[in-house]
Amino acid sequence: MKQDKENDNRITLLLFILLLVMAGASASLFFSLHDDEDISHRKMNGAYTMPQVVNLTADELLRQVTVGYNIGSSLDSYPSTGRNDGTHDSAYYETCWGNPVITREFVGALKRAGFNAIRLPVTWSYNTYHEDGKLTIRQEWLDRVAEVVDYALDYELYVILDSHHDEAIIWADLEDIDKVSGNLSDLWTQIAAHFQDYDQRLVFESFNEINTKDNSRQFQAPSAEAVNILNQLFVDTVRAAGGNNANRILICDTYLSETTDDVLNGFILPEDTADNRLAVSVHSYDTSYNQDIKSFFDNLQEHSERLGVPIVITEFGTPNSFVPAEYRSNHAGNYIACANDYNIKCFWWDDGNDYKLFHRDSGEPAFEDIIESLMNPAEFHTNKIATSVFDSIESYSYASISPSTGALEDFPDGALTLNPAKQGMPVLPDYGYRISLGTSGAGDGLRLSGLCFYDAHHNPVAYHPLEDELFYDITPPENASYMRITFFNPLGYRSLEDYFSYFEKGELCLEITEYIK
Repeated sequence: MKQDKENDNRITLLLFILLLVMAGASASLFFSLHDDEDISHRKMNGAYTMPQVVNLTADELLRQVTVGYNIGSSLDSYPSTGRNDGTHDSAYYETCWGNPVITREFVGALKRAGFNAIRLPVTWSYNTYHEDGKLTIRQEWLDRVAEVVDYALDYELYVILDSHHDEAIIWADLEDIDKVSGNLSDLWTQIAAHFQDYDQRLVFESFNEINTKDNSRQFQAPSAEAVNILNQLFVDTVRAAGGNNANRILICDTYLSETTDDVLNGFILPEDTADNRLAVSVHSYDTSYNQDIKSFFDNLQEHSERLGVPIVITEFGTPNSFVPAEYRSNHAGNYIACANDYNIKCFWWDDGNDYKLFHRDSGEPAFEDIIESLMNPAEFHTNKIATSVFDSIESYSYASISPSTGALEDFPDGALTLNPAKQGMPVLPDYGYRISLGTSGAGDGLRLSGLCFYDAHHNPVAYHPLEDELFYDITPPENASYMRITFFNPLGYRSLEDYFSYFEKGELCLEITEYIK
């Protein structure tokens, strides 16, 4: 009898444990479903119903951002077929550059990885049409953009929503300013009205890398003036749209999103009916992975203080081809750590391709080391020996390097090659070299195109094609004694007289910094 009673007790205990396990599983399922139900009920009649955040200044909101992430080449992609004539759905435009549609699960993966803000680049012009003389956004496209914004807000992320790749309707030329102003006003009137009940966690950005109509990508004072006019119109248009737009944080972009002094000095902050609700957006793909980047942030902080508003780096990052590859994660952590010292917030550019951090289909990390560096940033210092500055035409030859022979030869587009003393710059094996091409004003547009190492007898050792870079890091081969570096303007011919002018005006210099590896 005693044994039967003990058996009964064991059975009862096992049943009790089983019930606890089942209850825990049910609770877990309940809370999982409850989260989805909670998310789905946060919108009523198209209006977002989470607790409202409406009284933050731009500085207060941005201080809450840790590190941001661009979901690029998705809603900002567009096909060669041109504007939507009503025969294509939103997915056709969202996926035409090879990325899958953005899902709630992918946005959740970003949150779990540690990002607490996203920038959502959107190309609107390919899903617009003219009706009664007004530029009108197709409702399906507007609804799809709002759906992705909701994904992010559901996960309590901050969101920057911009106008991206809209060169067909928005550009920076004074002679077309009335036409462009009409397009910008029509566009942002509709966007702001659609999102008027969304709180301050949704931020608007005026445009992206706005350029001249002919795509010059060079600083021009009239174009900078046009940018100021359009930024003021953007602010006025959003403020007039009603609802929470009266106090929404607005980000105004610089010409070309550049950080050069001529661009930033030419930028005028718009007047605003709301106090302390503006910020400025720039892009910087500076590849400095060490203390050299401090000078960039010093300069940016000076302009921020002059303007009296925060500056946000809405795009930065390195591609898979970053050189040296082993320092790519160091670059990411160093960039954010230095930016944090200046209270400047940064958004990694992920295009799902060369700059990708995640696999878009699964949400799994593609580069865990870079993500870890972004979430736990640390400055990275190297032992710099010296920096050589080449800012005079005497250090160059008006020629290009032949990739096959290493010899200097005429180049039809007008290339210039660093060639001190007509033999190249001396180098040492086992040392690292950072090559930096500095341009401004009329010198903008020049890019590095090739580098060749030579032995002590000036025989070519190795040639490295540089694909339109401004910065490059490299370690010479063991038998290298000299190097030559070529740059040119890929958009057009430059004469020797042009280069004379660039150097005389301080619009061009080449810096080479030597490090102990």
